[in-house]
Amino acid sequence: MIVYRLVMRSGPNAGQVYSLEKNEVFIGRDLANDIIVNDPEVSRRHLRLFLQGNQYCAEDLGSTNGSFVNGQRLAGPFNLQSGEFLTLGERINFAYEVVDTDATVVSLAAQPRQEQPPVAPAAHIPPPPPPFSTPEYQPAQPANVYEPVLPPDQGSWLDQAESGNPNLYQQQAPIPESGDYSGQIPQQPAAPAPSLFKRKLPNWALITIIVVAALVFLCLIFVVVDALNLYCSVFPKLVNVFVPGYCR
Repeated sequence: MIVYRLVMRSGPNAGQVYSLEKNEVFIGRDLANDIIVNDPEVSRRHLRLFLQGNQYCAEDLGSTNGSFVNGQRLAGPFNLQSGEFLTLGERINFAYEVVDTDATVVSLAAQPRQEQPPVAPAAHIPPPPPPFSTPEYQPAQPANVYEPVLPPDQGSWLDQAESGNPNLYQQQAPIPESGDYSGQIPQQPAAPAPSLFKRKLPNWALITIIVVAALVFLCLIFVVVDALNLYCSVFPKLVNVFVPGYCR
């Protein structure tokens, strides 16, 4: 059995399903329509659906805001296909659906029974290893202490001398007479101190020093003469040259 229906996707009754059971179905805002849509964008008698063959056709009835199928405005009767969208104005959207209930039931009954996958045998789990035991601490055994082997008793030195033992004097090696060199570092000869007067001053430096010393000496003489007023005692003629009659 084939079932035709409209499902409102957006509008005042979004989600409501309208079964199309008549050969002619009217949609609009007026209460006399088969499908009533209370929206100001919908005209009083907006759209007509009529059955032609095994499909419904949609026809706009001169509405103010128009009718659209998949976004295309209707200019005449249009043969609807299942899954297409029917729009009234801008906000009212319907989905046109054609459902074959017999095919749905048959398809569900014809589905093969899904066999459960065989359960894999449980994997063999090895027994847990024995708990780890800390070995008991064993103190380290002391190493064998080397014990020097003493030569057999050969008697005292005097007894060996009297018996004429030839090894008596070979056992005692002479001790070399040498100084104690432990910790001594040979000293390096001291480098000669650099001479302060190794470099000779140039001639111009000597002349400069002499001139400066002479000027300083003259300045000291002038200071002393001026302080004691000794112009006429030291330089009478020179003073009279510059100041006649000053020194008498």
